[in-house]
Amino acid sequence: MLSLSSAAIAFPSMVLAVIRIDIESDGGLLNGCAYRVCMMRVKAALFDLDGTIADSRGAIRRTINHTLEVHGYAPLTADEVKGLIGVPLSQILMLRAPKERIREMMEYYREHYVKNSIKDETPYAGMIGLIEWLKGRGIMVGVVTTKSDREAIEVVGFLGLAPSVDVIIGDNDARNLKPHPEPVLDACRALSIRPPEAVMIGDTFADILAGKAAGCRASIGVLWGNGTKESLEEAGADHLLSSAKELKSVMETLITVE
Repeated sequence: MLSLSSAAIAFPSMVLAVIRIDIESDGGLLNGCAYRVCMMRVKAALFDLDGTIADSRGAIRRTINHTLEVHGYAPLTADEVKGLIGVPLSQILMLRAPKERIREMMEYYREHYVKNSIKDETPYAGMIGLIEWLKGRGIMVGVVTTKSDREAIEVVGFLGLAPSVDVIIGDNDARNLKPHPEPVLDACRALSIRPPEAVMIGDTFADILAGKAAGCRASIGVLWGNGTKESLEEAGADHLLSSAKELKSVMETLITVE
């Protein structure tokens, strides 16, 4: 007698399809258990923006300090700003200004950034080509960032990536921000996929933790941005990569696994 039972078990980084096969005869069980493990193919790549796709350190630093000075506060040093890129803007401004002034200052910052600072954004070597390559392979592309929705849309357009990006999830003042999983989950819902069908790619611990908490297939840390290797390792990055070429190699594997 042949009996067949199966179960699907979901884990944060993969989906396991487990099949048990028992073959019995009059003499008892002839064959034990056979298991097959299948991973879901990645259908989407979710990218952080600042420090992952584009180098925006100078633009962000100048805009933050301009905003602080216009409102009567001391500027931040270059080292202070470097460690804060990827942190929600409200938290950065609160290092100098009281809470009651933050809304006004955030609006000023965002308007100034769109009008004056986007031109200073520079894509990291190989990243534009990588994203275009992913699109050519039928992989959906999302941007998950702490920039405002408007800023992110403008930057993606400035970089020439609008035709290649399927969804942009930014700070709309309503959702939780990374490292909370909500923006990653919002991106997956917008793309009509499950988190195990996506990978999260970013340069800070917040990107890695958000991808992990959302249940993405992999959370990939890149070393050319603002985070440190140690912080990415501590957050549990599945891969630590030093170039777009290395990232392409990893993605090639992830998008072809069935």
